[in-house]
Amino acid sequence: MKIDPSTPFTNIGGMSHIKGEEEEILFSMHFIFCIEPMQHIDGNDRLWQVDLPLASDNDLEIHALTEQIAYRDLFSEKKMGSFR
Repeated sequence: MKIDPSTPFTNIGGMSHIKGEEEEILFSMHFIFCIEPMQHIDGNDRLWQVDLPLASDNDLEIHALTEQIAYRDLFSEKKMGSFR
């Protein structure tokens, strides 16, 4: 099996058990997408178009957030006594 880590998603609609009813996209783990402005589709207030561009590796806000989460998780492990 070859996996291209630079590709964050793939269309698996042709492999689905629900043929012709849905388009299915499989997203890779650990990729972060940004939510761009959303808009109604064709004036329907129940359908939305949401653009999800892949976040940049150089995004300072994302780096700060992941560092904060890692610190919190490490602190929680130490507090519970499971840190080795």
